[in-house]
Amino acid sequence: MSTCPVPIRSRYGVVACDKTCPPGMTVCGDCANALAIRLLYVPLTLAALEDAWLKAQRFSVRSLGATSSEEAPVPFNDRAGSAARTLRSALLAIATTLAAATGRLGPVPTDVGLARYLAQAVPTLRARHDGPTLVAQLSAALDDADRSCDRPADRVPLGRCRQSLEDGRTCDATVYAARGQDVARCACGAEHDVRARRAALLGRAEHLDLPATQLARAIDGLGVEVTPKQIDNWVQRGRLTPAGMTSTRPARRTYRVGDVLDIVNADAARREARARPASA
Repeated sequence: MSTCPVPIRSRYGVVACDKTCPPGMTVCGDCANALAIRLLYVPLTLAALEDAWLKAQRFSVRSLGATSSEEAPVPFNDRAGSAARTLRSALLAIATTLAAATGRLGPVPTDVGLARYLAQAVPTLRARHDGPTLVAQLSAALDDADRSCDRPADRVPLGRCRQSLEDGRTCDATVYAARGQDVARCACGAEHDVRARRAALLGRAEHLDLPATQLARAIDGLGVEVTPKQIDNWVQRGRLTPAGMTSTRPARRTYRVGDVLDIVNADAARREARARPASA
């Protein structure tokens, strides 16, 4: 009898499963059962990826109309979105491969339908000569999805380095910093003050007009915590005036980033002023 060649993770790294396969099968029962169970949880996995994507989503200055190549991007993390697309692509591709032989995929392959179809088709998958490869592809997509759901917040970009190099060139790499980091080190070795970099990026973003949710997500990555609800409250209290409306439907009110930053800075100054007598 043959042994299962499906790659699995162990304390020694990625190795072949190497468990015995029943006659006529190319994948062992343990690998097949584990995959079937994971496929049944795909709807929950995709929901978790959607939640992770929404929490980490950022919007690029360049994508919002800036034309200068010198403009540094506002933080954007599409890891969860990319993992969801990869998983959906793997589900559809492998389900289509199996359906070509069985003809039982159905007319509308939704995410839930694809996952359920593949879970039920695991016995067929085990008997194919390319079964181990297909199992490995699905497992890799599911592993990447799990890591994307659980991974901590990404580093945020702080613009291009622009450090002069020994050969006379200028470093064109993007500088990244983790949240809470004071000094960011570029790949070329140059060190940059995170606070100064963030201030410069906020200055470049001041002229942008964004809907409340997008604005809050964009400046959050640059160290300014504002929620859409706060923005709505400022509008209701007359502290903030909408700058316009989006061209998309449904149309949403937009706000100038600089106007929001002015309110944030003013509130911070008032809090500091109130705290001085108490600490004296």
